[in-house]
Amino acid sequence: MTPLVELNCKYYSPSYYDDELTVTATVSKLTPARVMFSYEVFRDNNMEKPICTGYTVHAIVNKDMKPINTKKLFPEIYEAMEKMMN
Repeated sequence: MTPLVELNCKYYSPSYYDDELTVTATVSKLTPARVMFSYEVFRDNNMEKPICTGYTVHAIVNKDMKPINTKKLFPEIYEAMEKMMN
């Protein structure tokens, strides 16, 4: 489980009802017990300038909501997330 610990969002320009949007997400920071994802939102007709950027930080916990060491318990998942880092 990965409950949300922190959220940040900056808006640069609005999107409108008929806009088609692309959201990119990357793993920007990783520890055995936490992961940070960074996001950018673009209008499909302008992929050079994001209309919004942000990040979320998630804890990695077991079903009892206790932090776990993903690197030890799930090394294949940890390795896959490491490969996704920018």
